[in-house]
Amino acid sequence: MSEKLRRYTKALYGFDAVVRRVPADRWSSPSPCPDWTAADVVKHQVDVHGMVASMAGATDGDPAFDPADPVPAWFAQRDRVLDALDTEGALQHEGDSPFGRMTVDRLIGILYVDPLTHTWDLAMAAGVDPALDVELCVRGADQLERAGDMIRAPGFYGDALPYGEDADPVTRFLAVAGRQQ
Repeated sequence: MSEKLRRYTKALYGFDAVVRRVPADRWSSPSPCPDWTAADVVKHQVDVHGMVASMAGATDGDPAFDPADPVPAWFAQRDRVLDALDTEGALQHEGDSPFGRMTVDRLIGILYVDPLTHTWDLAMAAGVDPALDVELCVRGADQLERAGDMIRAPGFYGDALPYGEDADPVTRFLAVAGRQQ
């Protein structure tokens, strides 16, 4: 298993842990993402991981999505992407991504910050603890800082927020991701 796949999988399961704890009456709650509900955050993750699954060689289609109960679609897509990534040679598949043409391994090395960030967004919408992985937050903040202004655009990340030199890794990651704690 590549180190990139480990990070991606860890971030995916962190998101999954929050999805499992969202109370049924909170799917329409607003999230920190402008104009998105908790269900919209899950829909975004279903779409993102569907792109990865397809690029990795999955041939079955995306699951049906119900905003009133997004859990079944998330579970199906989670399993679909993990199955696709577990296929021999999947990480070497190459395809078009929002970041240009690249291998699946390179894509998931970039993309793990998306489920990491949206784990926090979903947890805030649902009123549950995000329990963000500290190691992923350290690496994610470094990655987002290296990306600089390239990620600062509508539909991506907002402006980075200030953080103190003594900020813990989670606080630093959230600030770099433009999230107000």
